[in-house]
Amino acid sequence: MRITSNGAASMQLVTEALCMLAGFVCLAVYVPTLYASIPGGDSGELAAEGCLLGVAHPPGYPLIVWLYWLLSRPALAWAGPPAYRFNLASATAGAVAAWMVARTGAHAARFVRLTHCLSRPQAAGGKGQRDLPWADGTAGMLAGLVWGLSPLVWMYHVGAEVFALNNALVATLLALTADVCARAADGKVPGSLLVWTGALVSGLALSNQHTSVLALAVLVPAVFFAAQLHNRPAVLVGAAACTLLGLAPYAWLFVGHSYFRQPGSWGDCSSWAGWLHHVSRADYGTFQLYSGSAGRAESFAERTGLFATEVLLRQLPTMWETEEPHAESLIPSAARKVPAWAQMSLAVGIAAVAAALCMGHQPSPGATGTAGAEGPRKAKDKTKSKRRAADHATLPSKDSLEQLPPRSLNVIAVVVVSLAVYIAVFHGLSNMPLADPLLYGVHARFWMQPLMQVSIIGASAVALAGYRSGFPTAVNAACIALLSASTLKNWQGQDQSANSVIADYGRGLLESLPANATLLTSYDFQWTAARYLSACEGLRPDIEVLNAPMVSFKWFGAQSHLYRNAVFPGTHLVKALTQPHADGGFSLPDLVLANMAPSDSRETKDRLDHRYASMKVFKPRIISGAAKSSGALAIAGDVMHKADLDNLMNSAPKAVRSLPAGYSTTFRPSMTPVTCKEIAHAVTSVFTAHDTAGLQPHPHFKLDTWERATYIDSWTRTEDSASAILEESIAMNPSCIDGVVGAAALFEKVLDKTEALGQKPSASLLKNFGLALLHIVRGKSAPVLPLRLPLAATSLENLKSLAAEGVLKVWGAFLEHPDARSDSSFDTVQSVMSQLATILGTRS
Repeated sequence: MRITSNGAASMQLVTEALCMLAGFVCLAVYVPTLYASIPGGDSGELAAEGCLLGVAHPPGYPLIVWLYWLLSRPALAWAGPPAYRFNLASATAGAVAAWMVARTGAHAARFVRLTHCLSRPQAAGGKGQRDLPWADGTAGMLAGLVWGLSPLVWMYHVGAEVFALNNALVATLLALTADVCARAADGKVPGSLLVWTGALVSGLALSNQHTSVLALAVLVPAVFFAAQLHNRPAVLVGAAACTLLGLAPYAWLFVGHSYFRQPGSWGDCSSWAGWLHHVSRADYGTFQLYSGSAGRAESFAERTGLFATEVLLRQLPTMWETEEPHAESLIPSAARKVPAWAQMSLAVGIAAVAAALCMGHQPSPGATGTAGAEGPRKAKDKTKSKRRAADHATLPSKDSLEQLPPRSLNVIAVVVVSLAVYIAVFHGLSNMPLADPLLYGVHARFWMQPLMQVSIIGASAVALAGYRSGFPTAVNAACIALLSASTLKNWQGQDQSANSVIADYGRGLLESLPANATLLTSYDFQWTAARYLSACEGLRPDIEVLNAPMVSFKWFGAQSHLYRNAVFPGTHLVKALTQPHADGGFSLPDLVLANMAPSDSRETKDRLDHRYASMKVFKPRIISGAAKSSGALAIAGDVMHKADLDNLMNSAPKAVRSLPAGYSTTFRPSMTPVTCKEIAHAVTSVFTAHDTAGLQPHPHFKLDTWERATYIDSWTRTEDSASAILEESIAMNPSCIDGVVGAAALFEKVLDKTEALGQKPSASLLKNFGLALLHIVRGKSAPVLPLRLPLAATSLENLKSLAAEGVLKVWGAFLEHPDARSDSSFDTVQSVMSQLATILGTRS
């Protein structure tokens, strides 16, 4: 049997259909597990810049910003909220990526078949030959599904982010490179259209994410050699033009900042220097992933070992449990349980398999010709002679379409080298500390790209085993069945269809703020959640959202005039009493003082110039932003340079007082007295934030997720707000019962949450909760607003009796706490406990 021209065409159609099926299967899995709203990380910021057609954080991501802008148009409102449309776009791009990985896997399987198996007639003929139309395709399908349904890839293909589109573009480049190598191996000159398509996709990939350059570093030379571009100058020039066309989206950074600048967009690209600064990621460090000071905690070998462990323990199809389905993620702790030598052994093992696949041997002369070309041989009997002749007749002859590819066009070698280059460069440059589970998760998402090559290599190894067994399709199908079972096992943990944690937190953050406030955020999930809801869903249009790290860059002065609520007393946020402060920057206390009370810009300038008049080196302040602060300044989280603000608030006499507003804090002049009604509204705002967010523990709160960071922050802010409310309430004379009761109710919620998670409450939580209950017992003032009563009380009087018993219980736990004796209030609490116990004992 000879593979005829029609047979080769049929085989090609079957292979392409199976590879495409891998993409459709992934899409069918992704769509029902899409995030209910915006995910964590950079998703909210990218979505917001897309809705407003702004400029995202370095290097700008112009391609996905334009894509999101198109998807956010009102004409597509029927498809759901903008976040859902963006998530669906990621799923579609992810499915395309799986399809392209499958196509590359099919090319790799074909190479394995031709180089490793054709010298073994029993593997290529007989029943195995009838499998050929399916074997390459099922091997490719296995590669695409193994990669596309791995937990890491699955997670980033169901939410809005740059990674799904990057995966689609890089996988397409791999597939196009494999096409070029295969055509060259078949003795054909790769067409100019194929080369130009690859060049265009290369430019688009670089317009989306810079890590694609690590793939291009290998794929471009491979195509240059295979397509013989050194002998085809016209095709080479066309390829260069297509690459530049693909890079054209970067021009938007200059145009956008020159003519359509949006408040909240990153950087200042209105000049060539600013554009280059942004594209080169100079704000972070051009060749750095992490801008903090704790980087490079792990060596290259440790990172590589962790990658190999992650792949084999978590990403490849497995039926054993590495963690409880509802428990917090054990990464990186699970990986760290594996000894370093074992981790490196895993990495070496992957490399050894890859090398073995690359080193296929050329068949013997008899394996490349017809049966008659072998010469005479002894036949033990006629039956065996006929079977051997039939076996050899199935092998490709000189005029067959299935020719052996030269070693110089080894598609698996291209895949393996691209994997090696990525691991070597990325792990050599990455400075992300991996001991922090959240940062480990951030680092791990950059492993999706090399996981493509690992999946292709693994599928090729399975194909080799299948071809040599004589039943390649059956072997591949068995592996796909294992993958299906693994996918079902992972479904619950990967299903994000009910996960709106980030958006819910953002709603709680915004809804609890006073009118016309300016919100200064500290953390990424605060900024991106609030930014998305404000820019894309129009929530609280009266609120302006700022990101403290962005405000701290020098280029912020170029966009500060766009804000209508806040006053900026300088160029950018700096540490107080430093040279940048003297040169025109503003400190956090300056920003707070400038936005506490309505005053025009001249009054603000005069006040600050007078404040620093004794310091001769200070330049006069330049005021920008609103002509007059129109609302409160709210700060969420431990904003940078917070120590400067703490010094101002603790100064004598005090210049500033603070009051909680949901998950954030607002500020007011100290001479303006706080009323009980304002405290009652502060209590209401905290409950509003919690009720709006409604955050509860669920399977997605794992150590390496943004959901967990958001969940922890919401409760941390609740405890901090309760402490601040209690302090203000008992400082009044008489004490404000609204604030005391409200603080007690909030402390109770935090305590219940802590115990529900099996954690021990802090000594400060127990002390403050007991203090609130004690003031309820002693309180005599009447409530201003309807109260939320703690301890399941039905009335204020009922609460007093319950609170007395509660003090004994809570403070009893405090006195037994290991950290209690180091608290300055320990003796006082012990004394009050004795008195209260005596009084209650007398009453009983």
